[in-house]
Amino acid sequence: MKIKAAHYGNLDNNLLLVPVYHLNQNLTVPKEVRNRKQKMTIIRGFYDEDVLTYHLPVNFKPDYITEPIKLHNEFGSFVTAMQISEGKLIYSRKLLIKEGEFAPEAYEKFHGFMKKVVDADSQKFVLVKQ
Repeated sequence: MKIKAAHYGNLDNNLLLVPVYHLNQNLTVPKEVRNRKQKMTIIRGFYDEDVLTYHLPVNFKPDYITEPIKLHNEFGSFVTAMQISEGKLIYSRKLLIKEGEFAPEAYEKFHGFMKKVVDADSQKFVLVKQ
């Protein structure tokens, strides 16, 4: 799928702030629950893989790009990478959520995992005007 979006980002003086991943806004952090008593069930697992290519404006160069992320646990995995090549910024993102039943104590770890995913999805990279 190809998406063209002009004016994608916020210009602040000489800095252009661009959302890293703005495709799936339905992914949320589950409600925090302390002392959970019931098992946790993920009914429908899924795998989501995206590669986004941003064509960098001619007069801008990268000032900040996100660090790669590699998370692996019993609930799934989340891996991101960002690279710059020939005037393009390429962002890859892989998210695997496994279906299954988990002990009540595992909920806090799942909550933390999903928080890291959502936080990573809301990051921005920064371009500076030359």
